[in-house]
Amino acid sequence: MNKDSATCAAATFTPTSTAPTGWTTAFSAATLKLNPGATGNFTLTKTIPAGTAVNTYSVNVNLKDANHNTTAAASAKVTAATSTTPPTTSSAPALTLTGPSGTVAVATYTTLTAKVVSGGLPVVGTMVGFMVKQPNGMTSITVGITNATGVASSVFKNTSAGSWSATASAAVSSQNLGSNTITWTVN
Repeated sequence: MNKDSATCAAATFTPTSTAPTGWTTAFSAATLKLNPGATGNFTLTKTIPAGTAVNTYSVNVNLKDANHNTTAAASAKVTAATSTTPPTTSSAPALTLTGPSGTVAVATYTTLTAKVVSGGLPVVGTMVGFMVKQPNGMTSITVGITNATGVASSVFKNTSAGSWSATASAAVSSQNLGSNTITWTVN
């Protein structure tokens, strides 16, 4: 607030900041012009140098014109940075199959789920082939399309007792992918 009397001219203040040493300072305005009795504001931005220790630091702001000079103090708390970089993952496309394990009952329905990723991100809109080998040696093939999370699924009925197995396949970026094999027993 400009505390000059109403008969005084407007004052143009220049903001500066010198603390903490080594931190880059920027203000939203180079000057702040205030009539007597008026208030105003600006934004002070401090850029913290890389490697700055976790601590609380004193920050100052000085407002000065030809007839006035005032300083205000505050503190800035530096905390440990959290990474915004996603975890490093393989960039190669991959296909993972999940489904039944152990023993399931005859005449029950089972869901196979395939997840397709590339560069650690889901692959959307890719056709996945599910191959289910039945105890009698016959192979059933169904197809699913990956959704927004890179997942496609197929539901089938366990029609006979014995050992079953399944795999999945897909093509991503001109690469043919094969999944892991899962096995289960139907009783």
